[in-house]
Amino acid sequence: MRIFGRTVPLWATFFPLALAVGGYWRWWDGRMSVFRADLGAALGPGMAADFGGFPYRLHAEAGHLVLMRAREDVSVQLEAERMTVDRQPAATALSVIGMAAPKLRIEVAGNAGAVTEIAAPSGRASVHADYGRLTRLSAEFPDAHVALGILPGAIEAARLEVHVRETPVAPIALPTGPAMPVQAQVRLAGEGVRMDGGDPLGMEADIAVTAASPLRSAKGWAAQSGTVELRRLRLADKGGVVAEVAATVVPRGGVLEMAGTVTTVCPRAVLAALAHRVPGAPEYRARVAQRIAFGGVAGAVTAKVDEAKLGAWTVRAQEAACPVLRR
Repeated sequence: MRIFGRTVPLWATFFPLALAVGGYWRWWDGRMSVFRADLGAALGPGMAADFGGFPYRLHAEAGHLVLMRAREDVSVQLEAERMTVDRQPAATALSVIGMAAPKLRIEVAGNAGAVTEIAAPSGRASVHADYGRLTRLSAEFPDAHVALGILPGAIEAARLEVHVRETPVAPIALPTGPAMPVQAQVRLAGEGVRMDGGDPLGMEADIAVTAASPLRSAKGWAAQSGTVELRRLRLADKGGVVAEVAATVVPRGGVLEMAGTVTTVCPRAVLAALAHRVPGAPEYRARVAQRIAFGGVAGAVTAKVDEAKLGAWTVRAQEAACPVLRR
C-alpha cells in the first residue's frame, strides 16, 4: 500500500486502529474498576457477581441476592433470585437494574408503622446518584404485592411505579412558614390497584418529605419536626375519580400520627373502607363531592364523621355504582 508516495506495509495500517482499541480498553477497564468498587460497596464484599459488557457497557450479574443494610436507624433488606446491573462507561452516575422475584423491606426503627414491603415476580429500576445524592430513582413492578405499616391489610397492583428524588435544602435556624422545606419527593402510580381484595383502581400519589435540613437519619428528621406530606392521592376507576386524599404524617412518641381529608363522590364506600368493612348496599356517585376528615395513628385510622349523620344527596344513578374499596 502506498501512502504519500511511499510504500507502507499492510500491517502498519492497522497500528493506529490497534492503538485506539488498546487505549479504549484501558479506559473501559478503569471504568469497570470503579463499577466493581461501587457494587462491592453496595452488595458487600462477600457477594459474588459476574462482570463483562465490553465494549459498549459495564455489566454485572448476581444470582440469589440477599442484601441487608442498616444506616443509622433505617434498615433495608433486598432479596432477589437474580439481579443485573448495567451502566454506560461514559455515564457512571446512572445505573439500570433488573431483578427476578425481588422482595424489598424498608423499616425505620423507633416508629411503629414505618415499614414498607414490596414483592413482585420481577422488577426494573434506574438509579441516578450524583455526589452521594439520589437525584432520581425510578422503579416499576408488575403484579406487585405491597404492605404499608401505616395502613392495615395488603395492597396488590397489576403495575406499580415508584419515583424518588432528594431535593436537599440548606439547614434553616427557624421555620419560615407552616411547613418545613421539602427534602425529598416521592411519586407513585399504579394500575389495577386492589386494597384488601377491593375493586381495581387507578392510583396516583404525590408525597413530600419535609425537614429543617437535608435527610441524614430518621431520628434527625423527627427531631427537626419533620413530616410526610401526602399532597395528593387520587383513586379512580372507569367511572372517573372516586376519591382524592390529602394528609400529613408526623412522628410522635414512637408512632406515626396521621390526619387528613378525603374528597369523594362515594362517601359511604370510603367510610366502610376506613372501618374495615364492606358497604351494606350499592352506592351511587354523588353529584357533589363530599369531604370526610380522618385521623389516628399508623394502622388505626378512623373517620371523624358519623355515617348516620351524612344525610342524603343527589346521585348520578345513570352511571356505574361506586366501587368497593375494601372487602
